[in-house]
Amino acid sequence: MYRAIFFTEGSQKIGLGHISRCCALAEAFRRFLKGINVSFIIRGDETGVFFLKKHGFVSKVFDWQREREKVKILLEKKDLIIVDSYSAPLDFYHFLLDRSASLLVLDDFFRLPYPDQAFILNPMADPDGRKHHLFGLKYLLLRPSFWNIPKRITSKSIHKILIIMGGVDNTNFVPYLLDFLDRRYTNLEKIVVVANNKIFNAKYTKTKFFFSLSDREIFNIMLSCDLAISAGGQTLYELIRVGLPIISVITAKNQILNVKKLEQLNLIWNAGWFDSPKIWDNIICGIEFWYPYVRRKYMALIGPRTIDGCGAYRVVKILQNSLNN
Repeated sequence: MYRAIFFTEGSQKIGLGHISRCCALAEAFRRFLKGINVSFIIRGDETGVFFLKKHGFVSKVFDWQREREKVKILLEKKDLIIVDSYSAPLDFYHFLLDRSASLLVLDDFFRLPYPDQAFILNPMADPDGRKHHLFGLKYLLLRPSFWNIPKRITSKSIHKILIIMGGVDNTNFVPYLLDFLDRRYTNLEKIVVVANNKIFNAKYTKTKFFFSLSDREIFNIMLSCDLAISAGGQTLYELIRVGLPIISVITAKNQILNVKKLEQLNLIWNAGWFDSPKIWDNIICGIEFWYPYVRRKYMALIGPRTIDGCGAYRVVKILQNSLNN
């Protein structure tokens, strides 16, 4: 029996973006490769352990970049290893490759010259024909609730706006955004999805807060809204998948390439950096851009076609073939 072992990072401070997309792939392993044993090694804190436990996955927390003897004890030659990290050094990937049956690297930025034998997953890259390069939107890893979706019904006007700025709003942007929307768009209902209730405040009008939701709950909220304001991370892909018009706000450097690529594909409105002097003007322009029914209706059609929800399945099948050959 094969084991799939994930090496990734996540914490209360940096958020759970890496862990969340790894969890999506782990769920695909569980559903499409019967009998495989899946586990996680997390560089971070217990926040990721709690998140994975809710999804039925076993995990351990330690600094796997430094504690290599502990890693060596864990591994067997027949293991499938997946790494999702913004900081792991190149020699660590060679260290893992020598101790695995197959190695998959999740990398959005071509961060390192990885070993030729490793599979490289980069949904934002253009396909180059190399069999070990899983490049393009067809390989996007979405959570299970976004694999199969109903047809979106587009409302004639914008009534309800979703605000979802990622697992950790380190920029404290959401309260300023709510103040702005309260002043400028008094008739809009605002649905705010956050990791905790620290910004909950009764002063906001026509505003509902939701905390620590499952992917199914978030999916249902996305279907119920007419427009979204989102940070530039993994959530953008889920919003596109359900055909919801998006105004993207960049809150971290690692979001820049994703946002620019999706902007080039005409899938989002890019409002720029959260701290730009023009941010509020840009958001107004974004709302005006998405206001026409025809444009939002087109997004409801093109979004699910562009991101079809089958990425995790495709990745699992490729890795399964690599193990069988």
